[in-house]
Amino acid sequence: MPPRFRAFYDLPIGEQNDSIVRYAVADQIELYLAGLRAVHPPPLHLAAAIAMNGKAVVPAVLERLRLVESDFDRSYLILILEDMVCIEGVDLRADSTVIATIKEVIDVMRIQAARNVAEGELATIADGCVIKKARARAKVHRLPVDTSPVRQ
Repeated sequence: MPPRFRAFYDLPIGEQNDSIVRYAVADQIELYLAGLRAVHPPPLHLAAAIAMNGKAVVPAVLERLRLVESDFDRSYLILILEDMVCIEGVDLRADSTVIATIKEVIDVMRIQAARNVAEGELATIADGCVIKKARARAKVHRLPVDTSPVRQ
């Protein structure tokens, strides 16, 4: 891990979530990816913290997504977009650049486990998080899950 990020990961999780937004967006993404490679358990909570920036981080996430070579890093970057949709309520369904870029990245992924995760994240982004939220409610209330397509 780059030495400049060590102090960040010494912070409690709540402080990490609060302080990551003080970094430039590119550094937020680099900090997140560095932690995923070096911190155990991996700091997946930072995907949601980065997603809180809203659509402003989409170009940086897509740019980094096109550049990374690790299939796992690719799925971790797509998680930021998924959290943006599911937690922040940002609608990316009609953003053809986002959807096309994710599809292009998935097409070149070689590790099946990471590819499966990325395909699930894309499905969640493409349906506006409807099915994922239905599954979460079903778990809480022990209800059957309706995964039929949503009519708009």
